[in-house]
Amino acid sequence: VNICKSSGASRFVFVSVSYETAKALEGAIEGYLDGKRAGEEAAYNEFSEGALVVAPSLIYGGKRFPTIGKVWRSIVDGPGKLYVTGNDALRSIAPYPVEDWVEKMVFSPPVEVETVARVIAAGALGAIEDKVLVPRRQGFFDLDGKPVHMVDVPFIDGTSDIERIASLPSIRNLEIPKRVLDRKAGQDQTKEEECVLREQAMNQLQPKTKKVSIAEHPFEGALVGKLPYLYPLPVILTFLTFFWAVSS
Repeated sequence: VNICKSSGASRFVFVSVSYETAKALEGAIEGYLDGKRAGEEAAYNEFSEGALVVAPSLIYGGKRFPTIGKVWRSIVDGPGKLYVTGNDALRSIAPYPVEDWVEKMVFSPPVEVETVARVIAAGALGAIEDKVLVPRRQGFFDLDGKPVHMVDVPFIDGTSDIERIASLPSIRNLEIPKRVLDRKAGQDQTKEEECVLREQAMNQLQPKTKKVSIAEHPFEGALVGKLPYLYPLPVILTFLTFFWAVSS
């Protein structure tokens, strides 16, 4: 945040987590949310009204499980919604109903990465007006049960809100200014030259290093050699086990 401010940026978009995710994890992974809160506060303190927080739940699309994401979205929007609505109706009968935020987080509809990227780009270009945003929801507590007030930064919360903003005509038909494209082209050319020089230097230092092509390892470099962990079923089972452990 400080680097962007010192570089002359007038706007800053911070990617946080949705309200349901924050409520579900505020006790289980307190440090994670503390980091998100610190980032939001730093962005607001440095950029004020030029700051924007985009808070998705689960993001899918691109080359990361696009089919699984669409299938899960259809489940969440169909049987999942009925399940959550039914449970909420049953809880409302109790004298002191308790909300299940883990359930709400698990059954929050995922959002396509292209939609999130469009909203982030629109925010960075200043194309999102405050009048289309809704007030940020509060109601957070720390481990001692004391209320925690989240900074009142312009906030786009969850899949429905992100998709609503992305569907606005001014955002859907958004065009990147030519000056931004020209500047980006110059930056890309400079970065390309830097990459070539860096590669040449690395080749001189490590002439025997085997080059690995993207075709050999289509996944992230940190996950090379761990292909089985990327299959959808183990990933889904891992997340379900984690959510069950947190809720129980």
